[in-house]
Amino acid sequence: MIIVASIFWISIFVVIHSYVLYPFFLYVVSKHKKENTVVYSRDENLPRVAVVMAVYNEESVIEEKLWSIFRTNYPKELLDVYVGSDNSSDSTDDIVRKCAQNNPNVHLVRFNKRTGKPQIVNELVASVDTDLLLMTDANVFFEENTIFELVKHFKNENIQAVGALIKNYNEKKSGISVQEKTYLMQESGVKYREALWARAVIGLFGGLYAIRKSAYCPVPEGYIVDDFYITMKVIEQKGEVITTNDAVCYEDVSNKIEEEFKRKKRISLGNFKNLSTFRNLANPFTKVGFMFLSHKIFRWFTPFFMIIIFILNFMLWNEGGIYQIALCGQVLLVCMMCFDYVFRKMNIHIGLLRFITHFFAMNAALLLGFCTYLTHKSETVWQPTKRNQD
Repeated sequence: MIIVASIFWISIFVVIHSYVLYPFFLYVVSKHKKENTVVYSRDENLPRVAVVMAVYNEESVIEEKLWSIFRTNYPKELLDVYVGSDNSSDSTDDIVRKCAQNNPNVHLVRFNKRTGKPQIVNELVASVDTDLLLMTDANVFFEENTIFELVKHFKNENIQAVGALIKNYNEKKSGISVQEKTYLMQESGVKYREALWARAVIGLFGGLYAIRKSAYCPVPEGYIVDDFYITMKVIEQKGEVITTNDAVCYEDVSNKIEEEFKRKKRISLGNFKNLSTFRNLANPFTKVGFMFLSHKIFRWFTPFFMIIIFILNFMLWNEGGIYQIALCGQVLLVCMMCFDYVFRKMNIHIGLLRFITHFFAMNAALLLGFCTYLTHKSETVWQPTKRNQD
C-alpha cells in the first residue's frame, strides 16, 4: 500500500500545485520585479500596425468592434484593419464593406468556403507588409489607450509579443459567468506574473495581443489553439513575451455551461496537439519548462489525476483516518454538484455550488478533448461562442 499511497498523495500535490502553490510561488518571485521600461513615448514616431482578425457570422458585434479600434487614440493613419471573413452567411461582410467606405484602411478579405481561423490568420499575415501585428477577436472591445499601451513596448527590441488585459462583463447569477470571470481573472494574474519573472507567458490570451511579424510562425493545418502555438513558437525562438495591465479591453463573459463546455472541449483538443509539438520545452529545470508544467500540462492532466485520486482512495479506505475523510469529501463534492443541478432547475443559484459544477464540468471537457485527440478527429473551422447568453 505504500506505492498506492505515494501515487495518491503525489496526484493530490500536482493538482494543488497547479491551482494554488504555483500562483503563490509566482506572486513571491515576481513581487519586486519591474515591467519593461524601454517604451515609446507618445511624441515619438510610432510604428504602423496591422490589426488582424478572422470572423464568422459576427453581425452582432463587428460594427462596434471596428469603431472600437478607430476610437482609440493611436494615430489613425498608422492603423490598417484586415478582416478575414470565413464564408460568413449573415450581414458581417456588408457591415465591414460599409465601414470601409468611410475608412479606406479597413480591408475585407472574404473566403468563399469554411477555412478555419488559423489558416485565415496565416493568409492575412502573409498579405500585409507591416512590421507589427495586432491579433484580436470580433467580440473584444478596446479602451482609448489600448493599442498604444500594447505597441509602446516594442521599442524594446528583445520583446516579440505583448498581451493585453482582458476584462469580462455581463455577469449573471443564472449560469457560470461569475465562475468563468473569476477563473479568467486568476489566469490574467498568473500570466502577468510569469511575464515579470521570466519574460515569458505560457500562452497569451488570443482575444488581443500584439506580435512582430518577424516573430510570427504560421500555424500548421489542423491546429486549433493558434494563440498558444504562436506564443510558444516565440518562446521556442528565445523571444521575450510579456503582458501589460495597462492595455485594457473587454469581452462578454460566457454564461451557459453547455456553450463553455463545447468551447473547452475544443480547446482541450488543441492543447494536446500543442503539447505534442512543444513537449521539448517541458524541461522542469528551466524557467519556461517549470512554468509550462505547472501552469498548463498539470492542469491539462488534472481530470486524470482526479480519477486516480478517487480510485486509489477506495483502495486506501481500510487504512482509515484521513483516507476515509478524503473519500467522503470527494463524494460530498459530487453530491454538491448534483444539488447545484437540482437548484438550478428551480432557479436557485448558489455561488459555491456553481464553482464546484464549473470545476468538474471544465475538467470533463478536458478529458473528452483528450479522447478526441486520441481518435485523431480534428476540426479547424469554428463556431463563435454565443454572445449575450442568458
